[in-house]
Amino acid sequence: MVICHALTGSADVGDWWGPLLGGPGRAFDCTRFFVVCLNSLGSPYGSASPVTSKDGESSVERYGPEFPLTTIRDDVKYVCYALPSRRFFKR
Repeated sequence: MVICHALTGSADVGDWWGPLLGGPGRAFDCTRFFVVCLNSLGSPYGSASPVTSKDGESSVERYGPEFPLTTIRDDVKYVCYALPSRRFFKR
């Protein structure tokens, strides 16, 4: 099961996903499914974004409008790249 946290508007798993994750009877039963949460490209909560400092140094300016635009299609491509095998998915 692939979950994109940006759909919830919060990077804090406890805010929205917490009550849904767990064992039997929960919406996302971790005893039955492999659950992975991937960050959306360009989000400041885990991946590089326009507010990221260039070269990873806080003393250097931020990317700002120089940061490349990303699309949902880009997110789908990287998810497919991150999970290239169907062995993760139960049928």
